Amino acid sequence: MHDLIQIIEILSSEEVKKLNEYIDTLTFQPNTVFGEGEKATARTEVRSSTGCILSEDEIFTKNLHLKMNAALEEYKDRVSKINVTFEHFPVPGGYDTNSWREAIQILDYREGQKYNMHHDTADLRRQEYYRTISIILYLTNDFEGGNTVFTHKKYKPLPGQALIFPSNWCYPHAGEPVTSGKKRVAVTWYYVEARTQDEYI
Repeated sequence: MHDLIQIIEILSSEEVKKLNEYIDTLTFQPNTVFGEGEKATARTEVRSSTGCILSEDEIFTKNLHLKMNAALEEYKDRVSKINVTFEHFPVPGGYDTNSWREAIQILDYREGQKYNMHHDTADLRRQEYYRTISIILYLTNDFEGGNTVFTHKKYKPLPGQALIFPSNWCYPHAGEPVTSGKKRVAVTWYYVEARTQDEYI
């Protein structure tokens, strides 16, 4: 199970620098969490970061989209070597699948900010809410704390590297409080459906 958490390089150092320069021009708002009735609310005791959404029309977003798709191809190739069934549904890019992603979010964590243990998919098993694969792309490393923590291990990828892993309840994770500096990540979630629905029970 832990092998399905992979670190894959998405951006070069120069691409990270240019993306951060663009992000610095954007406006950030407090992040929210889903609560009762799947309504998004700000709960700083659970999640205290700030964030913004990248416009799909921006060249930076288009480039990042292509890079993330390429990383998912690499992810599929890696996990298919663990078990050949991962060449198929539900891995994005798998045989006979359709996939799409949410808007890419940028998250900033300053000193003391965190995100408590959670999983990324919704409790409701409906296609429009059921995230399949999570991507956490690190964009800075000049901070202390701020590891991405799973139940078995802590991760702190280098800028330009992403954690890619299943979004479901088997992969709870947290963003440790930042103790100094500023942590910045880009995150998104991919959804997958089988083209031939009857084949997957």
